[in-house]
Amino acid sequence: MKKIVFLLIAICLVFTACDIQLPEIKEQHTHSWDDGFFSVYPTCQTDGEKIYTCTVCYETKTEVVKASDQYHNWGNGELVSDPTCTEKGERLFTCSICSKTKTDEIPPLGHLWDEGKITTEATESEDGIITYTCKREGCGATKTETYHLHKWGSGTVIKKATCSIDGEIKYTCSVCNETKTETIPADGVSHSYSTEWYKNETHHWHLANCGHIIPMAESEGYAEHDYGDPVIKTPATCTTEGIRKKTCKVCGYTVTESYTDAENHTYSELWSSDNDQHWHVTTCGHEATSIKENHTFDKGVETKAGNCTTDGEIKYSCTVCGYSYTEAVPKEEYHDIDSSTDTCKICHEVFYFQGSYEANVTKVSLRAAFYNKGLTELVVPSLVPNWNYSRWLESEALKAVPASTLEVLTISEGITTIAYQALQNHKNLHTVNLPSTLKTIEQEAFFNCTALKSITIPASVTFIGAQAFADCTALTDIYFGGTREQWNTLMAGAKWILSGTSATVHCSDD
Repeated sequence: MKKIVFLLIAICLVFTACDIQLPEIKEQHTHSWDDGFFSVYPTCQTDGEKIYTCTVCYETKTEVVKASDQYHNWGNGELVSDPTCTEKGERLFTCSICSKTKTDEIPPLGHLWDEGKITTEATESEDGIITYTCKREGCGATKTETYHLHKWGSGTVIKKATCSIDGEIKYTCSVCNETKTETIPADGVSHSYSTEWYKNETHHWHLANCGHIIPMAESEGYAEHDYGDPVIKTPATCTTEGIRKKTCKVCGYTVTESYTDAENHTYSELWSSDNDQHWHVTTCGHEATSIKENHTFDKGVETKAGNCTTDGEIKYSCTVCGYSYTEAVPKEEYHDIDSSTDTCKICHEVFYFQGSYEANVTKVSLRAAFYNKGLTELVVPSLVPNWNYSRWLESEALKAVPASTLEVLTISEGITTIAYQALQNHKNLHTVNLPSTLKTIEQEAFFNCTALKSITIPASVTFIGAQAFADCTALTDIYFGGTREQWNTLMAGAKWILSGTSATVHCSDD
């Protein structure tokens, strides 16, 4: 026994001499295991291992983790069906180890509403409607909300403002009882001011009489003088100064000043004129005139009677300055037709008519009105007196208008029909203005009008004849005032309306 004791003492001396630390003898305790970590991951078919460590003494232990369904390797899955705003979607998962499958639901996305659009404006008496539309592709669902115009009234002061403290006023909507508050600024609100105006050469204002010193520019009513029209004491001319008095319309401040009027010339009482205007010239030596005004001509006086062989003459005079000019009346307007022989009684020209004499007389006057005028622009029926406003009197009415010259045609309100071949082959006609009373465009009315690029057809038109716009090779756009359905009905009523064109038709509901 003594040998063992001496041996232990010797070992201790050796450790002491070598500065070797003896292991600390730990006290006994209850292990406190951490959450552990997998050293071997389990799967749905194979066991795994998990190592736990004591947080006090760092001793470890190993446990087997049994294979289980919770260790399937599902991956990211495959999308079976997308969710929509209102319907669920599905995703299919397949275990990469055992090939077992499961299906998970994907919750509906819910509607993604836009900012909304006012579809019915609110009025003072009725609510409006805001319509919201789902922005998700393929949905198109809508919902509506009502809104109204707030009626705030005059408000109620809940805190009175003073010279230094802001006040507060509360407004309540009489429709929905919603409230809002606004600040009543303190600066100058509760100051009291004299009713007397104080002024200098440029401004006027009221002084505070509440004991506060208010800067002039912040005083009540501070503003520049507002002068009315000056009162002329001595008129100025283009060579001498005059005197005028100005008075502020607010505070009554007055100022008298001299002025010159370089435009106040003296003018002759006699009129000067040219073909278009009249004026007065100066008598003060300056090169100036009065304001030039356009002539106002009378209805004209016949100064020379004409017939179908000789031009007549009409004199027109300005009712202001007396300037006058004469205008020839073409001899074509004077035919006197014998109804029994269809021959002019004066020049013996023969006219070949169909139908009644009364209608033919009208046709003759129309042809005479347009004949050989070289017209590039025509307004119908304003050029033709006694026109039948309910109908265009057949295409013969325009046969005397050369197709080589007419460029712009305006048909006045009241006309309901454009007749058969009325404007065919007018190859320089590029602009046509139709009236809102038009109902019928007959067959070949604009056939071969090769300069016509676009035309607006009113919604009142209920019939378009065959080949009405055929061979209008420059026609690219037709603007129809009615709906697409109405246009399709027009197209179905006749053949080849747009044959030979590439026009695009724009309807009011496109």
